[in-house]
Amino acid sequence: MIRLSLKNITRKKSRAFLIFILSIVAAFNIFYQTAQKNSVQNSLKQLIGEAISGQYIIYDSAEKLNVLESQFSDLKLFNWNEQLEKSLRKEADGILHVSPRLRFGGMMSSGDESIGINLQALSKEHLRRVSSILDFHGGTVPENNDEIMLSKTFADELNSKVGDTLVILANNRNGYLSDTILVISGIFRTNGLAQFLTPIGYINYEKGSSLMGLEKGETMELLVNFKNFEGTNEQEAFLHSSIIRLNPELNIATWNESSPLLNSILAIWVNFGYIIKLIFIAFCFLILVNIIVMITNNRKKEIGTLLAFGFSPFRVINTIAFEYIFLVVTAVLWIGVTLKLAFDFLLQEGIPIPVEELQAAYLSSKIIPKIFWLDIAEVCFLFALACYLAVLISLRKLPKTEITTLLRTAT
Repeated sequence: MIRLSLKNITRKKSRAFLIFILSIVAAFNIFYQTAQKNSVQNSLKQLIGEAISGQYIIYDSAEKLNVLESQFSDLKLFNWNEQLEKSLRKEADGILHVSPRLRFGGMMSSGDESIGINLQALSKEHLRRVSSILDFHGGTVPENNDEIMLSKTFADELNSKVGDTLVILANNRNGYLSDTILVISGIFRTNGLAQFLTPIGYINYEKGSSLMGLEKGETMELLVNFKNFEGTNEQEAFLHSSIIRLNPELNIATWNESSPLLNSILAIWVNFGYIIKLIFIAFCFLILVNIIVMITNNRKKEIGTLLAFGFSPFRVINTIAFEYIFLVVTAVLWIGVTLKLAFDFLLQEGIPIPVEELQAAYLSSKIIPKIFWLDIAEVCFLFALACYLAVLISLRKLPKTEITTLLRTAT
């Protein structure tokens, strides 16, 4: 059966070429849309995981946590040290990062200009991870305790640039006013993902701890990221039990609980992406099925000959279907693997988005297209299924058809 199907492909080159090219064009459109969807999803998850919520947030408060709204006074401080972190990593396998964070409001002044700002104090390692998702207008991430990184929007409001000094005022844990002078080390653009980070200034954790008057080992939040961002209920339950054993006063919130707004945006993009993907697949399937049905209906004499040689109707259907499936799956694999290799090795820096409105829509200043092997396997399976269904539709009456009727067909 397989040998006969392959022989038919080489015997009817024009027919095979038509199906092959049609499959390539259809698969290209599906993979292109999938790559865009994956790019936005990955960018959002990276933003949430690195700069907004983390995969899980550990905190001490009876109130439900919303990281885009809660302030320093809304949360209780708790003790955390390297020994506790080692114990947590030992009990909960797969933890990639455990990052302490302080969030508090302050007043920032430069010359005669002043503006309110939300400050985040992060470890140096965490600051580097946050900076990796930002597009810098100038400068770099803060390298020491006397530097601050802020958005271009705030820098413009203060008429400041990289290297300028700012006066920062903030209420500490005791209700008194703390002040310090910081130098702008970096200014990041506020397009794409950074539109959610516009009102935030980033400083080193040690400086934030000093401003808030914290004791050694005190912190406000812990951001926990696992190697796999798609957490499971078992993973969350195990992490929660581990934390309870270390400190029964602490609570855990998942990223979608702690940042419901971003979770809604991500859900919209995911659902919209799937809808567009289904539309593309349905449209491509409609064309592919019609082409295969038309070609199969013009092969009645060939099919009658196979039946005359002793082929059962079921075997004939499988032989014809395998011919189409082989052509279509080969085309899908070829274009899928080609695009994946091109995306993985040539477009890792991303494709710049020149229009600001599109940057806001795609939540990034560039698209980093990504195709996963599972995406390729899924499209291959669906196209193969479409081929088989097309042959079944065309030859559904074959078991009841007389061989002589097929052989008298002029085609």
